[in-house]
This record gives sequence, C-alpha cells and structure tokens, in this order.
Amino acid sequence: MTQSASTSEFGTVQHSRRSCSAVFTRIGVATLVQTPTVPLMWLAGMSYLSFCVFEIGRKIRAPADEEEGVDTYSALWGRRSAVFAWLLAMAGAGAFAALAARHVGAWRVAAGLAAAGIAVAAAVGTRFLADARPKRGRWFFAMSGVWLVVMYLALGVGAWMRLS
Repeated sequence: MTQSASTSEFGTVQHSRRSCSAVFTRIGVATLVQTPTVPLMWLAGMSYLSFCVFEIGRKIRAPADEEEGVDTYSALWGRRSAVFAWLLAMAGAGAFAALAARHVGAWRVAAGLAAAGIAVAAAVGTRFLADARPKRGRWFFAMSGVWLVVMYLALGVGAWMRLS
C-alpha cells in the first residue's frame, strides 16, 4: 500500500507539475517572449538610426577645429563621407519614423517633419562642405539634437492624438 500510495502521489505531483508548466507556457512565456510587433521594430530602427545621427553629428568638425588625439568622423572618413553618412542615417531614421507613425495614424506628420528636417540638414551639409569655417561643425551637433526631439515628438503627438 505504501508503494501504491507513493506511486499515486508521485503521479499526482508529476501531473500538477505538467499542468503548471503548460499554464505557464501558455500564459507567461507566450506573453513575455513574444516576437516584437512590427511598429515596435520600426520604432527601434528609428531610435537606433537617430542615435547614429546624433553620434555622427557630434563628431563632424571643420578642419581648423580638429584636435590631435580626438577621433572624429570628419577626420577618419573625410568631411564629405561624414556628412553623407549623417544624412543617410537621418534619411533612414525618417523612413522608420514614418513607418512607425503609420500605425498610430500620424505618418504624414512624421514624414513631413522628417522631409523638412532632411532638407534643412542637406542645406547645412552643403554649406559646410562648400566653406568649412571654424565652429561650423557645431551646426551638425545642434541639428542632431533638434532631429531627436522632433522625431520623438512627432511619434508621441501622433500616438496621443489617436488615443484622444
């Protein structure tokens, strides 16, 4: 009887463990380990490329402002390539922002702000490449900061408008 009782108890414990495991798998793991939704991936892409815009923008300098021992993208890649990489990251971030904003009904706002920002950035880059006076590298740093704020505001306001 002891043997059958322990077998019976073991069977019950084993059954309970399997049931809990099945419930945990269906509820907990399925919710915690879901693949990210598409809008979240667009937002992540926009965030990463906006970080690249900021990172590259803060390290573009005029030749007179380059410091020895400081690695800047304008020194490593050349001014033209650094400006092109900055604009390319900005275009990619703008595209991702528009795709993310599409899911909250604000893609026109995000795409319009991104296009306006890229147009201003292209003008800044063209002016810098034509005449790289000292301190003009600061324009890229300032533009990069404005870009971050505007892109996140466009997405946030778009989402807020949809929820209102």
